[in-house]
Amino acid sequence: MSRERPPAYPVIHVNVLEDGSATANVAGEHRTFPDDVPERTRDRVIRYAVEVAERMHRGVRMTIAEGGGEYQLAVYPDGEVTQLEDTPSRRRSKAQATVAVSPAPPRPAPLPDPAERFAIAPPPVEPRRGASAVLRFSTGDTAEIRYRAIIGRQPDAAPDVDGWQLVEVRDITKTMSRVHAEVEFRTGTLWLTDRGSGNGTKVRRGTKVRAVPAGIRVDVAAGDVIELGSQVTCTIDMKESS
Repeated sequence: MSRERPPAYPVIHVNVLEDGSATANVAGEHRTFPDDVPERTRDRVIRYAVEVAERMHRGVRMTIAEGGGEYQLAVYPDGEVTQLEDTPSRRRSKAQATVAVSPAPPRPAPLPDPAERFAIAPPPVEPRRGASAVLRFSTGDTAEIRYRAIIGRQPDAAPDVDGWQLVEVRDITKTMSRVHAEVEFRTGTLWLTDRGSGNGTKVRRGTKVRAVPAGIRVDVAAGDVIELGSQVTCTIDMKESS
């Protein structure tokens, strides 16, 4: 189901630096995220944007500048994140990406303490009752997912693997990353997230192909083909239990 696009103002401007740190600016209010592994920094930035959306009771726009590219995203109070442009924009420099839009509206109420802000949970992750996702890899590997899983050549290298199914793919080309992507059921939908892989992730649905920005969840369904780097693909089947 398509959702209403957020208004043009305010925009959360985020600049992710090479050391894994990030800065965010919305309506003149600044936040700094310390250096960390990229996937955790992106997760914190997304949680911050979700909180802003919750406070405004509607979706908000967010621009993420990273690695010379720029992504335009829509973030909603329930944690859903969608891409507003098909491809990264390179119209802004990294420095420009943190400049606030002017004139600014009245400042919103102060945001909670960072410890509270990071504790805000995204939409619940839960097992898919009565169904599972079957992932069929071009390498011959197969995995059945009912909850959530980390996919890669060495998925146990990921931090905080407790509660995750680890799907090891025997990629002799080594074009997949050790920790490449994750899939998880949220409110009955299967979501895919690139975990900062070296060669990227794409989803093919029929004749359409969309890139998956690192750290951003995209929904996937039966029949979709996931491109994990340049050599390995994964076809999704949905299996209903009897």
